[in-house]
Amino acid sequence: MSCETKFLPADEYLRYVEQAVSAELDQYIQSRYLGFVIVTSVTVYEIAAKEIISTFANKKHKIFGSFIDGRFEKIDARIQIEDLDNDFVKYFGERYSKKFKQLLADKEEETLQTKRASMKAAYKNLIRWRHDFVHNGNAPTTTNLAEVCSFYELGKDVIRCFDEALNSSRSKATNAIVAPVAVAATAAAHQP
Repeated sequence: MSCETKFLPADEYLRYVEQAVSAELDQYIQSRYLGFVIVTSVTVYEIAAKEIISTFANKKHKIFGSFIDGRFEKIDARIQIEDLDNDFVKYFGERYSKKFKQLLADKEEETLQTKRASMKAAYKNLIRWRHDFVHNGNAPTTTNLAEVCSFYELGKDVIRCFDEALNSSRSKATNAIVAPVAVAATAAAHQP
């Protein structure tokens, strides 16, 4: 999967921070580490989502890929589960949206049964905490580093579902739709 390589730098960083941060550190310093780990986690999700979208579009058609790369150059923090579906997956067709929702539902059920945790809630919490830390400087006070790292691991499954929904479905019908869109995008780009 294309998203797996995007997770590696954050995985290494989180392992390092987990070892480096000790209980003896000042509470404020611990909260800063916690905030930085959250920002790193969500940033990796953003990078992976962007790569998934780009890979999907470029496999369909080179011109379509160029158009989509420009359109989604900055997805910033628009990666809530609802954003992934409404702003990205649905853009490519209802079939992909249905597949994404089904993959999420199946994986959520599996995660609830095997890990007794909600991947959707973990993912949403990380994004909310990231927003609070980046925009207000507030690290969450109701969690700890171990839980944040666990949430990061759970949240990866949301991105994996996004990847699978877009990049494991191939059809001639989609290519028939994409090619005219790509031609129209190129024509629009070359308008004086």
